[in-house]
Amino acid sequence: DFRPAMRLSFAIRYGIEEWVLPAARNLVQMQPEELTMEDARLVGAEYLHHITRTQAQLARRRLYVAYSPFAMVHVPLCPNREQCESGWKHMWWDRFARALLHPDWTPTYQELLSKLTRCSASHSECLEATVNRLKESELLKTFADETVEVGINDIKTLADITIDSRPFSQPEDTAMA
Repeated sequence: DFRPAMRLSFAIRYGIEEWVLPAARNLVQMQPEELTMEDARLVGAEYLHHITRTQAQLARRRLYVAYSPFAMVHVPLCPNREQCESGWKHMWWDRFARALLHPDWTPTYQELLSKLTRCSASHSECLEATVNRLKESELLKTFADETVEVGINDIKTLADITIDSRPFSQPEDTAMA
């Protein structure tokens, strides 16, 4: 079993394109302190820059989302707006933000939504309306999946350039059988 940095290094060195994205995703989702000097040596400065920049963007967006509770949406027949609002805020601060800020959890969009749909203190229709509005806003999707994908695509683009410019590489249509 190779560490992600070694897989990325081999993928670039030997033109194994199907290894680039999984290795990049693993590296981006690692905690920065998990990256070793050996990892840095294997991937090189340019890749390390893209990896750590994406990790920093994730951390910054994670803080922003955790400390910016989304406004509760009340349906016209909400039985108790104060209780509903209080339940949502309690769930956001005590469950969602706390989980989001956990250092060992890199959530996906679906995992974030799952955390938000478990708020028993709010009226179920208000909770559903709030989560639907949150989905429409794409705040969580942008935070989780898109931030990771942008970083991974940067690494993939850099790897494609590196793989394509390897010495002695031949286009597939002219390669000898």
